[in-house]
Amino acid sequence: MDILPLFGSKRRRGIRSLLTLVLFPLMVPSILLFSIIMYRTTSDILLRQIRQDNEFLARSIQREISLFLEGATAMTQTITKESIWLRNEGSNDYERLLSSLLETIPPFRRLTIVSASGDVVTTVPYDENFIGSNLGNTTFFRTVKADQIGYWSNSFISSITSEPTICYGVPFEQGVLMADLNLDILSAFVQDVRQSGNRSILITDKTGTVIAFENKTLVEQQHKLFSDHQTRPSEILKIAGTRYFSRRLVIEKTGWPLYVLSPADEFFSPVHTLGFTIIIVTVIFSIFLIGIILFLGRRIVNPIEALTRQAQLIADGRYEVNGEKSFREAEALLNAMKTMAERIRTRELALQKSEQTYRLLVENAQTIIIRWNKEGFITYYNEFAARFFNFDSTIQPIPLARITIANDPILFADIWNDPESFSSYKNINHKGNGELAWIQWTSMPLRNEKGDLVEILSVGSDITRLQKAIREKEVLLEEVHHRVKNNLQLIISLLNLKQSQLRGSAEAVGFHESIAHIYSISLVHEQLYQSNSFDHIELEPYLLAVVGHLAEMHTVNGRAISFTVDANNLNLSVEQAMPCGLILTELVCNALRHAFSDAKKAHISIKGNRDKREMVELTVSDNGKGFPRSLFSKKRSLGFQLVHLLVEQLNGSVCCYGEEGTTFFISFPEIKDSSLVSAGKGGEITSAR
Repeated sequence: MDILPLFGSKRRRGIRSLLTLVLFPLMVPSILLFSIIMYRTTSDILLRQIRQDNEFLARSIQREISLFLEGATAMTQTITKESIWLRNEGSNDYERLLSSLLETIPPFRRLTIVSASGDVVTTVPYDENFIGSNLGNTTFFRTVKADQIGYWSNSFISSITSEPTICYGVPFEQGVLMADLNLDILSAFVQDVRQSGNRSILITDKTGTVIAFENKTLVEQQHKLFSDHQTRPSEILKIAGTRYFSRRLVIEKTGWPLYVLSPADEFFSPVHTLGFTIIIVTVIFSIFLIGIILFLGRRIVNPIEALTRQAQLIADGRYEVNGEKSFREAEALLNAMKTMAERIRTRELALQKSEQTYRLLVENAQTIIIRWNKEGFITYYNEFAARFFNFDSTIQPIPLARITIANDPILFADIWNDPESFSSYKNINHKGNGELAWIQWTSMPLRNEKGDLVEILSVGSDITRLQKAIREKEVLLEEVHHRVKNNLQLIISLLNLKQSQLRGSAEAVGFHESIAHIYSISLVHEQLYQSNSFDHIELEPYLLAVVGHLAEMHTVNGRAISFTVDANNLNLSVEQAMPCGLILTELVCNALRHAFSDAKKAHISIKGNRDKREMVELTVSDNGKGFPRSLFSKKRSLGFQLVHLLVEQLNGSVCCYGEEGTTFFISFPEIKDSSLVSAGKGGEITSAR
């Protein structure tokens, strides 16, 4: 069937149906998957067969060699029994005995009797250089003597024959019998297995040294297979440049590893053939698929590329979209692109209009508008900023140092590092005429699509006149507080003169307390005009000054009074600080008059802090004789009535604890806005033990 009409221009089909008609019959993924599964299955079957054959052969050879070595070791037991018999008969004719037995024991090529002290008594075949040698210090001799059992040595080069040798030692009453194994017998056994099939046998001692193999050179050179024996049942070994599949078993009597080796090339040959066939088939299908792709490229990709070019034209600002008819999907995409181009054109016109409006607003605004970057250069400024700072339009960009004072570069670096913390700030700037001007800035960070800070937009207003008015007000308030303080000091001086005339009388005590109250009020005004704030004062220095003045005016039994003040950096408004000072003066004066009558050292403690509920807590305690509960509850004295009224003014409460010493606890809400402070009915006064 000719498939070309399926793709003719007269009969337009969807991309999905076209791809189904072309790619579905190919089944390329299925063919590749089938080929891979067949390759893996064939490989696994061949490898499993090789492992089974090697396993069977390895166990058969293991049994035969074990029987062979058991016979050889049994013969050495016969020799030791004959040696014991000769000793009992009083004969030392060991050489005759060994010669006669060696002829009948083919596994061994030399028999040697060593005395208990390690001296060679006799050896067959006879070697006069070996007779009399002492083997007592050898590891092999000591091991046989210590274990008192038969022991196989590792492979070594014999000093007599200069050939690789393995020795079997058997202890008996006169010493040790050493029998050198004839490795040629093992090699001949290995050769017989090789001749019967395509597998090889390799035997090593416990250190991995080859003692039997078809390649006798490896035996003669004492070649080490590897130092760390692997325990997997099958593994690939590389010996003398040839790779083998191996099965490893251990001969129980000697501990020698036995390997059955199968050439790996015999396994990989059919596998490689299968793999090569799969590659050929895959290449053929790939060539066919490439032809299909090239054909589809002409019918499918070309219209898409045309749409891509149309999209690029839209990106360049050309919104006329034209295209030839193709698949239904391509036509739908072309129509969607036309709609998109028209909407982009409409939005671009609206954006241009909005930009013009924004530019007119910014350029005609009577505020300073600038943008500046990390390097400290002004990248944009409006007309008002140009007139205010007298910018030269020929100089671009303009450094910030042109409008700032000496310390402001540090400020602008802080703004760049943390713009959110400097959304509003003010500083001094240079105007274009050389004058200094206070400017209130509002800044906003400008970031790119990645969120990186690019520039900062700053809008500023000239507040020089406002700053000047605020400063004049501060000077005026400072002068007012100073004069009030001086007037109160004058009143205190007049009261002191009057008190000196009434010394010793009851009226003098009243003058004394009034002076203390006025002094506490005076201290508030003194701290206000000496500080930079006219609405709050720091409580601890204020309380220290009040109690210091009281300490100078009073003594107990001729001794000075000690005070401690701890207010935890607490700040209060003027309206709350003044009642606190009057309350403290009243309570301290009361304690000085009534609490200390004995010789005990007088001490008064004042503490102030703010709790989590924004409540101010003030504690006044002494170590005096205590305060009657009933007296405080009745509130008959003028002083306690004054304390109660002041606590009510603060909308707070006061408690009294008194038995050994007296403690007053005053609590009231901290008011940030002084207009909220009123002498309402919110206060209460209680006493407790």
